[in-house]
Amino acid sequence: MNDRRAEKTSRILSLDALRGIAALIVLFDHLQNSFLPHLLGGEGEHKTGVWYLVPLCFLLNGALSVALFFVLSGFVLTQRFFESGKILDIPDAILKRWPRLAGPVVIVSLLSGLMMGFGFYRNLSVSNLNHSYWLTQAFQWQPRGFEDVINAFNQGIAETFFTGVRDYNGAFWTMHYEFLGSLAVYALTLFVILIPKRLDWRFVLMFLLALWIREVVRFPFLGTFVIGTALSYCYTKSPPIIWEKKWLIFMGFAFCIALGGFTITQNDMPESFYAIVGGRENSSGRLILTYFLYSLISLFFLTTALWAPFVRDFLSTPLLRKLGHLSFPIYLIHTPIICSVGSWVYLAIFPHSVGGAVVCAILVSIVLTLVLSVPLAALDDQWLLIVRRITPLKSLLKLWNGRDGAKSVT
Repeated sequence: MNDRRAEKTSRILSLDALRGIAALIVLFDHLQNSFLPHLLGGEGEHKTGVWYLVPLCFLLNGALSVALFFVLSGFVLTQRFFESGKILDIPDAILKRWPRLAGPVVIVSLLSGLMMGFGFYRNLSVSNLNHSYWLTQAFQWQPRGFEDVINAFNQGIAETFFTGVRDYNGAFWTMHYEFLGSLAVYALTLFVILIPKRLDWRFVLMFLLALWIREVVRFPFLGTFVIGTALSYCYTKSPPIIWEKKWLIFMGFAFCIALGGFTITQNDMPESFYAIVGGRENSSGRLILTYFLYSLISLFFLTTALWAPFVRDFLSTPLLRKLGHLSFPIYLIHTPIICSVGSWVYLAIFPHSVGGAVVCAILVSIVLTLVLSVPLAALDDQWLLIVRRITPLKSLLKLWNGRDGAKSVT
């Protein structure tokens, strides 16, 4: 039993590296969109099945990384409840989810509000030179001083999560779905745990998979949380699974890289494939199919991290686990850095060398993102310790039991 528990702890730790790698891919994607916007053809220009761009496109597929984030959340948030079966802990987890996410988001939002309010952003100047569509969409208004700071605080603490407004950090669009998806899978976990235990776990897993297919059609972003929950349930209820055939795993990785590379916007899969769900004119159909595929790719990555020993051991190395520890701060802080310091560097070097401006802006943005992620991660750790002490339901039950005990003594 102890070996099994230790094995599970090791496997869970191996997932941190996946989160860190996904955060880097989002960073690389946004750097390419900012300083090399025409590397893959530019916004709105589609290449149909250009095979030699597939590996590069995979490494720049930020949308796939976001899907992986959501699937990981569905797994990590529910796994301990499926193991313990403690349904009374779920309401406290629901109440703590918003403050847990809001803490670091507020910090970065305030920083972005200060930078916007006092004119530190230069993304629009860069976009005027290289026609970056991504930079054009950010910080389009004139600086408003402390009004920007107040607005950024309001967005960071509430609006980003409850309404999806994220003017001070475009990457925060995921926080709205992260929050809603978390609440949805907590409720789903409570329902699954309350299902009679005599029901075979395979039937419950089939129900979760059917629910995922239904939700990915209705709400593609939220559907990814459900597939993560299904994997979490399978992981805790099924007998241990070991993937030992390395050649088969490598073939799976190659297939996922190809699929992830072809589905990036600038290197789309053949239009005939998308025509199955409505073609280019049907953006909702494209989104449904894309996130269906991204869910499957993410599922493969997670299962190998859990059940393929050589993959799990590689991902559990200290360096990659450290990267995973920095993943949330990397995701939160990189956009303000790109639009400020990265853009300043680009503008300073551009008159002398376009290539030098691109290289220096990218390198400075990467280094500064990693450096600032370290103290932000430390602050996030301290905030997490505080949030973990928030147990209103447990405290209420203890108070109630204490009163009952006092009455019985009397």
